[in-house]
Amino acid sequence: HVTQKSDYSVRVTVPGRDEFGMLAQGFNTMLAAIREREDVLAANRAGLEEAVRERTEELKQLNASLERRVQDEVAKNREKDHLLIQQSRLAAIGEMIGNIAHQWRQPINALTLLLANIKDAYEFKELDRAYLDASIANGHAIIQRMSITIDDFRNFFRPNKEKVCFNVNAVVADVLRILDAAFRNSGIDIEVVGDADVMAFGYRNEYSQVLINLLANAKEALQQTKTAD
Repeated sequence: HVTQKSDYSVRVTVPGRDEFGMLAQGFNTMLAAIREREDVLAANRAGLEEAVRERTEELKQLNASLERRVQDEVAKNREKDHLLIQQSRLAAIGEMIGNIAHQWRQPINALTLLLANIKDAYEFKELDRAYLDASIANGHAIIQRMSITIDDFRNFFRPNKEKVCFNVNAVVADVLRILDAAFRNSGIDIEVVGDADVMAFGYRNEYSQVLINLLANAKEALQQTKTAD
C-alpha cells in the first residue's frame, strides 16, 4: 500500500514489545510523520496554486489595462501628430501666401499704373486705338505673369508619384524665381554658385519644397538677428 499506492494512512499492528513490536511502532510513527508532511505539502501546494491563479488573474487585468492605456496614448499621440502636421501645413500655406503677395505686388502696381495712364490718356485726348491696344496687351502680359506665379506655387505643392531625373540648378532657379520678391523686399540677395549640369534622381517637387523651407527659415533667421549685408 505504501509503496504502490502512496497510501500513508495504513498502520501495522504487531502485538508485543519485542523487536518486531518496536519495529512496527517505529514504522507507524514514520508513516504518521510522512502523512502529516504530505498533508502540509498538499495544503501548501493548494495555497500556492491559488496564489498563482490570483497573480495570473491580476497580471491579465494589468495587461488589459496597460494595453488600453497604450492604445489611448497612441491615439493621443496620433492626434497630436495630426495637429502638428496640420499646423505645419497651415504655416507653409501662410508662407506661400506671403510669397505670392510679394510676387504680385509689383504686377499689381504695374496694372494700377497702366490704368492710370489710360485714364490720363483719355482725359488729355491721347487715347487712340493703338494706345488702347498696346495698353490692353501690356495688361494681359502682366496678368499672365500673375497666373504663372499661381501655377508655379500649385506645381510646387503637387506631390510627385514617381522618381525622375531632374536638373538641380533648374529647380533652384524656379525656387528663387518664386521667392525673389519676398527676399528683395527683405533686402536679402541670393547668389548661386555651382555646376549648371548637376542632375539628381528623385522627387522634383519634394526637393523644391525642401529648398523653399530652407530659404524661408534662413530669411526668418536673418531678420531675427537683424543681419546686415
